[in-house]
Amino acid sequence: MIGRFSVGLLLSLLFALASAEQLLVPGASIPERSVRYDNEQIIRCSSSALAPAALEALITRHGVDIWGATGEHVDLRITEQTAASRAVRHMVVDNTECRVIVHDVERLVASAERVQTAAAVRSAAQRGDGEDAAAAGPVPAGWFDAYHDFDSTRTFYQNLAQSYPDMATFLPSIGKTHESRSIFGLVLGGSNSTASAIYDQPELLDEHGIPLEEVFAERAASEDLAAAKPSIFFQCSIHAREWISNAVCQYVLSTLLDSHSRRVPAVVELFDRYNLYVIPITNPDGYAHTWSGDRMWRKNRVPNAGSTCRGVDVNRNYNDHWGQGGSSNLPCSDTYMGTAANSELETRASIAFFRSASPVHLAIDWHAYSQLILRPYGWSTSDSPHEARLKQIGAAMQAAIRNTHGMSYTNQKSIELYPTTGTASDWFYGSEATRYNGGFRSAGYTIELRDTGRYGFLLPPEQILPTGEESYAAVLAMARDLLDNGPMYA
Repeated sequence: MIGRFSVGLLLSLLFALASAEQLLVPGASIPERSVRYDNEQIIRCSSSALAPAALEALITRHGVDIWGATGEHVDLRITEQTAASRAVRHMVVDNTECRVIVHDVERLVASAERVQTAAAVRSAAQRGDGEDAAAAGPVPAGWFDAYHDFDSTRTFYQNLAQSYPDMATFLPSIGKTHESRSIFGLVLGGSNSTASAIYDQPELLDEHGIPLEEVFAERAASEDLAAAKPSIFFQCSIHAREWISNAVCQYVLSTLLDSHSRRVPAVVELFDRYNLYVIPITNPDGYAHTWSGDRMWRKNRVPNAGSTCRGVDVNRNYNDHWGQGGSSNLPCSDTYMGTAANSELETRASIAFFRSASPVHLAIDWHAYSQLILRPYGWSTSDSPHEARLKQIGAAMQAAIRNTHGMSYTNQKSIELYPTTGTASDWFYGSEATRYNGGFRSAGYTIELRDTGRYGFLLPPEQILPTGEESYAAVLAMARDLLDNGPMYA
């Protein structure tokens, strides 16, 4: 009895000390999830083990969560529920070409949370608080030593725009989510009157803060989009659990602004020719939920009629070959495509912001993981009309990444990984976006960041900076190609 009491008291004291340490360092982003992953495993299957039809069946009919994939293998998260399926056991669990690479997902997540908590406390301690933090500059000391939650990220971008008022405009809301969070935006470049003029006028917006269709119709009728200053378009964190996407976008954007302020020639030339439109967190509700509920959450948080399962995969909801494979019609699936194309507020906000940026010459949807540079198409094995050019830009980014820290990214068509439909990058390049784009075809990419599966979605904070640095190099390489070779025409 005494020994048991002593152990319990000791654990309580340790918990209190940890909590006190966090309270002494305000501003630290500390995960507080409520969902556990007991009896879950990650199983890696060689590409030869699963035919494309079998993989699609696992995704669309059996609700298996794909953690990551390369040309050589696919990583699958197997829960107690999915493991109970006879088909899943036959195709995966008992398959001799599949092996367990993570025996205990709960243990892996808990370990990652301890690392993040320690890093966040150290990072917040370096930043200080109040006036000290404000005086630290646009990027506080230690900022990239840890991941940051939704509110901290929003504040980061507000401060970044205030630090570079001639180059950056922070848009508090380009649309509202189901849980009433604002999807905020950022425009980099000296000419950004289009976005400001639209989003600053409530009468031009619907009840969710998304621009009305007639706004764009009027712009198309009154403005020669082909002659307007063109844009590059980034969106980040469309899949909630991919925290490195948010962190890398913070690093790339802050470094671009810093480089411009120091008159780095390549960056000055870039912004002389282009604006950069960015949605830093495309899926705010989902991202917030990964901090307070389910670390492995992927979708948004909308309720689904007739189901207890919430959420739509926003990156299967765009109106480009929507529902034609590579997504699921089951609300409980992580790739649930929704009830209709463009049904989700996040999708509609993304599309409207893209249209406000038109003409867009290149667009990147930042993801994790697997170290891939994916180009159209995800829905067809046929080459796109601009296959050679898209491959060339991808190769430039691939080389820049490799030359930074030696990391190998694969440059390939999206469907060479597995079929997908209704994705952002295919929409960026596709016919609907092109109709709004002043005669230009936007080069659409999905970039899957580090790593290749050792940590997956739980990439340690110590890898934020190197991943950001190689991604920044890729952005400069992409920009160099655009500046030297011009845009793609429809």
